[in-house]
Order: sequence, then C-alpha cells, then structure tokens
Amino acid sequence: MDIARNRAVKIVSIALIATVVLQIVYMAFLGGPKPAEAGAALTNADVIRYFDERGGDITAVWLIEALAFMTIALGGFIALARGAAVPLAWAALGLFGVFNLVQIGMGLAMFEPAARAGGDDSGLFFLFVSGAFFFFYLAKAFLGLAAVNFGVRLVAARSTGLKVLGGLTAVAGLAALGFNVAAMALGNPVLFLAGASGTLAALFTAISAGFALREAH
Repeated sequence: MDIARNRAVKIVSIALIATVVLQIVYMAFLGGPKPAEAGAALTNADVIRYFDERGGDITAVWLIEALAFMTIALGGFIALARGAAVPLAWAALGLFGVFNLVQIGMGLAMFEPAARAGGDDSGLFFLFVSGAFFFFYLAKAFLGLAAVNFGVRLVAARSTGLKVLGGLTAVAGLAALGFNVAAMALGNPVLFLAGASGTLAALFTAISAGFALREAH
C-alpha cells in the first residue's frame, strides 16, 4: 500500500467537494456586479460599487478556493507520480488545479484594479474577466476529461453500484468537457451550462476517484 498516494487521493477528493461548496456559496451569496437599476446596462460604477461593498467577502472566498485548487494540483501530480491507477485522470486533475489557480489569480490581482483604472468605461475590466473565464473553461474541460476516465474505469467494475456510479461520472464528465470546450470559443452564451456541468463533474469525480483507485488493486 502506498500511503502517500492514498492520502493524496483522499485529500484531492475532499478539496474537490470544497470547491463545489464554495461555488454554490459564491453564486448564492455573492454572484457578480449588478446594475443599480433593474434592466439597466452594467456600468463601471456598478462594478466598483460591488467591490466596495463585497470586496472582502469576494477575496475571502477566492483565497479559500485558491487553497483548494493548490491542493488539487499538488495531490493530482503526487498521485500521478506515485503510480496511481488512471494516470490520465490524475494528470488532468493536476492541470485542472493549475489553470484554476491562473483564473483565481487574475480575479484577485486584476479585476478590481482594472475596474478602478477604467474610468466610466467597463471595457478594461471585462477584458480581464474574459481572459480569466477562458482559463475557467479550460480548467473545467480538464476536469471533464478526468471524470470521463474515472467513470470508464468504474464501468468495468464487478459491482453494479460502481458501474452505475461510473456511468454517471462519465456522462457528467462528457457534458463538462463538451460544454467547456464550446465555451472557450463561444463564451457567455454557454456560461451557465459550462459552469453547472463542471460543478456536477467535480462532485462525481470526488466520489469516484477513491473507488477507481481501489478497483485497480
């Protein structure tokens, strides 16, 4: 038994669940900047007001997310280096963590300064937001790839329950992979589908990773 590898797998699963919880918390309680008047166009003043009112909360959530993604990146690469089953999935999870750190870093370091530097024009702010979302989609595409690989491994298991779990994980992974690759080209029109499918894939991957490791031994 490789204790380091097994611990890495467990820690990655916990960190994945943490990212799901944090995503739900962010969407439920923080979301994004809103126009001062319903139906009006979003202005740079609205963005600055959002940071003035919620900046501390946003920073706290994003920093916790960054720690979770650091954990996933390190755990994924450790599991890969220690010879864990389904190596493509662990490599993909490592890259999922890395590219999420890029998009979180852009949010923490660039969003508010860009908004404050933009005057009355929100174009500079959305330039950085668009760049961050590209890495958001790229990360979730790698997560989808990991989910597909874990799912396929479990579909071959002897247990009917694991076969069902594997099928659900693979389907969630395919959805996340497809929608997020599409979002890399199309952007906002598929934002909700890309984000929701990625969150679902993260949950199924967190559940499936440990079982896939056990099935290989």
